[in-house]
Amino acid sequence: MRGELSGYTRAASGHCYFTLKDADGDAASVRCAMFKRAASQLQFLPADGQQVQLRGRVAVYEPRGELQFIVEAMQRSG
Repeated sequence: MRGELSGYTRAASGHCYFTLKDADGDAASVRCAMFKRAASQLQFLPADGQQVQLRGRVAVYEPRGELQFIVEAMQRSG
């Protein structure tokens, strides 16, 4: 998936959480989680507003019954 990072945070656990917004400026977005192991492989420091390309899988966050994207790899795009 490709899009714009929004609300990027890194927890004390090393996990990262953010929203990926549609690259075309539409209202579409998806909540994302990147666990510590994947985050440790990043070759850059992610920040809000950056265009990125993600690889991963869709999962359900059961406590809220929400779909989320589990990020296994992230690279800058554009």
